[in-house]
Amino acid sequence: MSETKYRVGIIGCGSIANAHAIGYQGVDTVEIVAIADPVDTARNDFGNRYDIDRRYHDA
Repeated sequence: MSETKYRVGIIGCGSIANAHAIGYQGVDTVEIVAIADPVDTARNDFGNRYDIDRRYHDA
């Protein structure tokens, strides 16, 4: 029986979001699928770091 895959969206791409993303990377059943942050550089840096394509200015 396969495990459920959880799809996660993160709102805010600051230091706490980075801590969560690092934690999620260690869990096979979690995938970060989208992020939102009003700051373009924060959003793009985070998206590039964790290879996330869906990037939004607001939630």
